[in-house]
Amino acid sequence: AGALFNATDNLELFAGFSQNFAAIKDTVIEGRASVTNPLIPDLKAETADNFDAGVRFGNDWVKATLTGYYIKFNNRITFVSAGDGTSGVDYLESGEGTYLNVGGIESKGLEASVSADVSSYWNIYSSLTVNDSKYTETTATITKDNKVALSPEFQLVGTVSYHKDGVRAGLSGKHVGKRWGDFNNTQRLPSFTTFDMWIGYTVAENAIAGIDTIDLSLNVTNLTDKRYLGGGTPGSYFIGAGREAMANLTFKF
Repeated sequence: AGALFNATDNLELFAGFSQNFAAIKDTVIEGRASVTNPLIPDLKAETADNFDAGVRFGNDWVKATLTGYYIKFNNRITFVSAGDGTSGVDYLESGEGTYLNVGGIESKGLEASVSADVSSYWNIYSSLTVNDSKYTETTATITKDNKVALSPEFQLVGTVSYHKDGVRAGLSGKHVGKRWGDFNNTQRLPSFTTFDMWIGYTVAENAIAGIDTIDLSLNVTNLTDKRYLGGGTPGSYFIGAGREAMANLTFKF
């Protein structure tokens, strides 16, 4: 359900509510196939109640959105490793453990984004997320009111891009704020910032006899080769990928 109000030609207010149901994934079912411990309960499907409200603005050169949200998540399914809760950080997850429902989660926050065509060829885009997520129940591995493991409290993305006469290029940056790494909120993971860039050129159609188009591109991720802790499972983290470059040459006949 939702509501929309056009305050002006360029400004609108909106609000919405939805209920979601997520069936248990095949990979989770397969991961539980070997579980024989009678103390481990059966899994329940995840459900959520979502509330959001905000404002949108748009004209010929800029579009912006500000949204506030509240989500009540039930029966969240998380992989819990056999060694979770022990001291220290396990950088190499052995894979031993199982999937469990870790109770309810309450999330609230703000999301904002803006995209501006500052000229005929340049665009600037940015998005911001401020999030507060906590567990709402105490279970065998979770304490009520602890922050959700691996859930960033702050994320900021910015992109500058250029496009003219078949030439395209851009630079983007992403900042991920601090977050708790484990269920007990004892391992505080540091924030990190990474940058990506791309450049490409598309030859005009039929510029070469027998070839419709030619496209050349170069993409570089983690441009500064930043070392950081990326995703993983609670209490066990992966080292983020280092700098990677990929060049492509595409012919279309």
